[in-house]
Amino acid sequence: ESQIDTQISTPLVNFMDSLEVYEGPWKPDFLVFDRYERDSFSDISRFNGYAYNNLDWQAYFTHIKQVSKKMGDIPIMLWQIPGGHMPVIGEDTGPYSLTDHSCSAAPYILGDPRIGTDLTKINPTVLNLNLPDPNKYGRQSPSTVKELLEVGEGYDWSTNHLQDLIDMNVFAILWGGGTTTSVGSIGTNGDDNGWLAEKVRNYYQSPKYLIKDKAPTAITHNAKSVEMQFISIGDQWNTPKKVGSRPYGYVEHSYEIGDFEVTADQFAKVLSYDTRVGDGNESYWVDQGTGNLGTAPASKVSWLEAAKFCNWLTSGNAYNGVYQFDAAGSYLKTDRATAQANYTTIYALPTDDEWYKAACYTGNGYSDYTFGSSILPLDGVDANWGTLNSAWEVGKGITEQNKTYDLFGNLNEWLENSNDFEAIENWRGANRLIGPASYEGLDPLSFIPTNAQPKSYESETLGFRVVRIASPLQKTNRGTPTAWLDKYGLKLSGSGTLPDAEAELLDPDKDGLNNFNEYLFGTDPKNPQSNYFLKIEDGNLLDWETLPGRKYELQYSKNIVDGFQVLKSLPYTKDNFRDLTHPDETKLFYRLKVTLE
Repeated sequence: ESQIDTQISTPLVNFMDSLEVYEGPWKPDFLVFDRYERDSFSDISRFNGYAYNNLDWQAYFTHIKQVSKKMGDIPIMLWQIPGGHMPVIGEDTGPYSLTDHSCSAAPYILGDPRIGTDLTKINPTVLNLNLPDPNKYGRQSPSTVKELLEVGEGYDWSTNHLQDLIDMNVFAILWGGGTTTSVGSIGTNGDDNGWLAEKVRNYYQSPKYLIKDKAPTAITHNAKSVEMQFISIGDQWNTPKKVGSRPYGYVEHSYEIGDFEVTADQFAKVLSYDTRVGDGNESYWVDQGTGNLGTAPASKVSWLEAAKFCNWLTSGNAYNGVYQFDAAGSYLKTDRATAQANYTTIYALPTDDEWYKAACYTGNGYSDYTFGSSILPLDGVDANWGTLNSAWEVGKGITEQNKTYDLFGNLNEWLENSNDFEAIENWRGANRLIGPASYEGLDPLSFIPTNAQPKSYESETLGFRVVRIASPLQKTNRGTPTAWLDKYGLKLSGSGTLPDAEAELLDPDKDGLNNFNEYLFGTDPKNPQSNYFLKIEDGNLLDWETLPGRKYELQYSKNIVDGFQVLKSLPYTKDNFRDLTHPDETKLFYRLKVTLE
């Protein structure tokens, strides 16, 4: 998967980014993958290297999924997928031309239990079809379709890959083409005697849905469970959105966020498992217009209650998890790192960056709102943000761009302040940030969380959702994430895979910065034009780019020979500084020290 990413998927996405066609208010709603228009085992496909086995289809699907994820989970249509199949011995093939239209695509996607793992059940006419140029099919150099399928390592052809299509964000398949098998014949595309049409009819009896019918996760402790649904938010180390001097939306780790706001039923279940989750004022839903407890969003929940709910999901104990409480139930601190060391998978309230990325990140930048554009959704129909005067059932509105519901409107949502944010914004004291939109309205000029309330605050307009982080980032001793090295293919060499500690010290783009420094500064390690500068403007105004998780220290010197002294230590929310301490100096040297926290 790493090779597919670095050699094919990432270059393709970078190329599309350079065209600037998948950003802005008029960006396309979906992306089409147009596959070679021939059945896999036809003469022309076999000659040109398009005879696919299961490993080839798996690689193709991996590529599509990576592209979709990198572009903000953009929906995908598969175009001209060959609909031919591999007839079995004894099958009535009728007018089906096995030499022109047999194929592995439809059996791979829809499954064919008649074959299973036993390739000898396939009609020998198909198995004996020759591959004119075996060198086009990898190191094994198969010379027949049978040998090509045998490369598939005992694959079970009864397996269908419909769930993979969901994970790839595929919403439609166009089967066949002018000369390729489809659900019906147009005279030029062959006739499979109705096999694919029957498969499609059977599918429609039990279709797969992209979101709402996704199986929920059962989170269980001591035989007590609560079910929740999560959606993955990918594209680690995404570009942040700068608002003033503060970068928003930059998240280094992979995480999942709840599809929906936590429901009253989910909260009541966890409360019944551990009564310490509550604060004694147990009325966790808005009474008007929200349906039953299973679909009503939990509201009137304080930040402390939401934190203890997350703790139970993590550990089965209201006081143990990301949010540390003493034996008397007093909140002590937030510590994700220790919780991950103890429990591996953790559940937490989203930070302001996690929430904003899930809401507005498009894969190429940030939309004004959660639907990929600056156009407000239809109130009371597409989203609940002003006219209904009460919350509605979770999932009632339209799907947002990252497959969530109601980040825009319905309830404001409690967030977790990052450690940096708490230290910098200490004027907030015990307050915690909340998401900016509810059924009472929103600020149409900004969708960035800036409002905050005390941890004990409760309101009918205020609820929460949960993020899940399955594992901590693995890092080198210097602090370079190994997944970041993998993302850019920095461990690959002609002699194999390099150790992490060796790979982070290389400089593949020859710009004078090794890979560790490229990670530290947030630059592209494979682009020599991607640089990091400390700029001087207007005489004494120093300016630079910042990222969360870094510390910045300005230093100055009157004479480089004598060394540098500290001028100012600054957090990542401050990307400039005006030096007013040296008004009489005619010559000064400045440099910026950047370190990981």
